[in-house]
This record gives sequence, C-alpha cells and structure tokens, in this order.
Amino acid sequence: MSNNYNRPSGLKIGIKAVLLIFIVYLLIEFMVYTVSYVADGDPYDEDVAYLVDNCNRYYYEKQYGELYDYLVLYDAYGEEFDMYWECVNGYIDYIEYEKWAAVSEERMEESDKKAEYYRQKVTDNAKNCQFEQNRSQLEYYANDIKNS
Repeated sequence: MSNNYNRPSGLKIGIKAVLLIFIVYLLIEFMVYTVSYVADGDPYDEDVAYLVDNCNRYYYEKQYGELYDYLVLYDAYGEEFDMYWECVNGYIDYIEYEKWAAVSEERMEESDKKAEYYRQKVTDNAKNCQFEQNRSQLEYYANDIKNS
C-alpha cells in the first residue's frame, strides 16, 4: 500500500507563515490608522486655522509676495482665503503695471498697451473691492498709479 499523501515541505510552510504574519500586520496597521483617524476628528479644521494664522502674519506685515507664495504652496483656495487672494491679486496687478510702465515702447512692442491694461485692472480692483480690510491698500495702489 503506497502513501499518496505528500507532506508539505518546510519551505512552503515557512513562506505561508511569513505571508500570514505580513497580512495580519497590515490588518492591525489599518485598524490602528482607522481608529486614530476617527479619534482625532476632522483635521481639516485645525489645518485651516493654522493656514489662516500664517496668512494673517504675512498680510499684516504687508508681505504680499510671500503671502502669494504661501497661498499657492498650501493650495489655499477656500472661502477663508478670499480676502487674502483679493489683496494678493491687487498687489500682483500693481507690480505688473510697474514692470510694464518701466519698459519703453522702443524696447518692447505693446508695452504701453500692457501698462494701460494693468493700470485699468488696478483701478478696477480699488473700485470693486469686496473686503473692507483691503480697500486702503488697493486704493493706495490706484492712487500711486494716478500720480505716476
């Protein structure tokens, strides 16, 4: 009578044991992550408060170039950041006007048209200001352009 039953090799048992340990480890890590995520609540609220706090620092120190970089870097595009974007966009338009106004028509064609375009944008920004906090800065840009 022959024995058709083959005993599994030690290598197969070892591979299956390592695979089983790895799967159990992944399940435990997933459960720990899930529990910690639920226990921490909504991390977005904390992140927004932190981002707004940093935006305020740049905003009140009138570092609008750095504020722009910060807003773009952290992809800050919600309602909470609209005030900062209005001020930053006004600043960018003002800088673009200064850049194009400094270039003569002889050095670069249509520089006068570009300067006039940004002059109008800066003026419109001051007229159509949505946030009262930004009004004085946007009006400063518009008045500076009028006096130049």
